[in-house]
Amino acid sequence: NVILLKKNLIFDSVALITITAAFIFREIPAFAYVEPAVCILCAFYIAFNNFKIIRKAVSDLLDQTLDENTQLKILKCVSKIWGSIDDFHGIRTRRSGHVVYVDLVVSFESECSYAEIYKTYETFAAAVKEVLPSSESSFVIMEKTKNE
Repeated sequence: NVILLKKNLIFDSVALITITAAFIFREIPAFAYVEPAVCILCAFYIAFNNFKIIRKAVSDLLDQTLDENTQLKILKCVSKIWGSIDDFHGIRTRRSGHVVYVDLVVSFESECSYAEIYKTYETFAAAVKEVLPSSESSFVIMEKTKNE
């Protein structure tokens, strides 16, 4: 918040100097236009800075794809559960703000119990958390594909 305090100090200083100058030079008719002109310039400055802040905030909120290096790290996490899954269909990843969402699309043997699936999920989620601390993982379980 130091930046906000600096901006407030500068804006208040400019306003005080302008008001003081307007009072001192009140007898000069042309000086009546200086105060509104300075206010308009300050308003443009504030609007420009707010536009930059809003643009950055919106880009943080929009879903974005992950860079290739991060995706490779996630694939290494899949290798930790490779023997526990029956079929691997893919990974869906996205970033929204500072959180990374990882959806692993897999299928399991029909005899596999829910407890085994959940243990596999916990192993995968812990591996992803180790690589990406601000991540949310989930399994998308598909039916086993039949090879004819």
